[in-house]
Amino acid sequence: MKFVLYLTPLFLIFSCEKKPDADFGNDKCFNFKEEKNTYTDFKAVDQKVILEVKYPNLEFEEIKNPTAFDPNYSGYTYSFPDVKNLLSPNEFQYLRKFNYQNIDYYLAQNDFGYWLIEYINKVERPYFLGIATDKYIHVKNSEKFPLIINGKLQVECAFIRQVEQEIQLLSGPKYEAVKDNLLLKINLETIKNDSDNDGYNDLFENYISLNPNSKDSDGDGINDFEDTNPLYKSEKSDFTSLYEILCSEIDFYNKTITTEEIQKLRIKNKDEINSKPFVFSVYFNDCPYFKRINPISEKTLILDEKYLKKNNFSVGNQFNYSDFSLFKKLNSHEFEIRKYHHSGSATFQCEKTKAGWQINTTQIVSI
Repeated sequence: MKFVLYLTPLFLIFSCEKKPDADFGNDKCFNFKEEKNTYTDFKAVDQKVILEVKYPNLEFEEIKNPTAFDPNYSGYTYSFPDVKNLLSPNEFQYLRKFNYQNIDYYLAQNDFGYWLIEYINKVERPYFLGIATDKYIHVKNSEKFPLIINGKLQVECAFIRQVEQEIQLLSGPKYEAVKDNLLLKINLETIKNDSDNDGYNDLFENYISLNPNSKDSDGDGINDFEDTNPLYKSEKSDFTSLYEILCSEIDFYNKTITTEEIQKLRIKNKDEINSKPFVFSVYFNDCPYFKRINPISEKTLILDEKYLKKNNFSVGNQFNYSDFSLFKKLNSHEFEIRKYHHSGSATFQCEKTKAGWQINTTQIVSI
């Protein structure tokens, strides 16, 4: 009997916790050393580099009396008034309307960059132009030239560069024009080309590295157009479920989140997520556990070191992007993780229990 009594407390201790199964030697996920300060001074891109960039799908023509570039440019221009009666403004800011061959087209913008919206029978079809917000090309909201003529879209533009970082949250970075007298042209056929007919034009698929020759870039059996994590195949593990909670809209304060709750919310949010196919949250992360998440409440792009080195990808000033620092192991079942975003950071203490993850916010920093 005494032997049983001695074992009972130990049994209770180990039954209420579950040590997560993970590769704790992976330095892209777990950090056993003090974090280093990775801040580097801002340095503007050399003007020569910007002028030498090649754009295979774009034509540039020098023009006289161009619309001047506004140095206070911050990425977005407000939609014109009547667009609310025609289109849903949830995914795009609409800059200009134009009728070509009895079809209404809209020049539009979102976090990724510039788009042409084809509007037929109250149905929108967005086509990405392959021009990233806040990179080197600024499309001017000017009506000096017809938006589409002879099968080509044309817009005034300038080559620009960022010359000052965002210092205060509402001030935004500062830009200057490197070359300010250009008319940009793109063949309408190039813009509309969707070789796999999956709803994303090829320029967009190339931009975010979806496979234009496949409707399922990560091979998980889900069409890219409906996949909440189209770049990586989702898997189930303790730490992917933790990341799924931290990336979601779940209220996890002072409670334990179970896998059953996660799945219920994922099913509940599916239709709303699919109704916004061009709305993504962007995360910078190289940890395999994060890359394999099955997001609960948003479409997600996870960018690693290879993405950040790509010349064609640019994260705009208004982009909803975040980064998670490496996990810090406190003991066998408790971990600390910090989430960085454009307006600050939050630190979470995460405990793996038999029921699921219990997460407490230990620090919030706003800038």
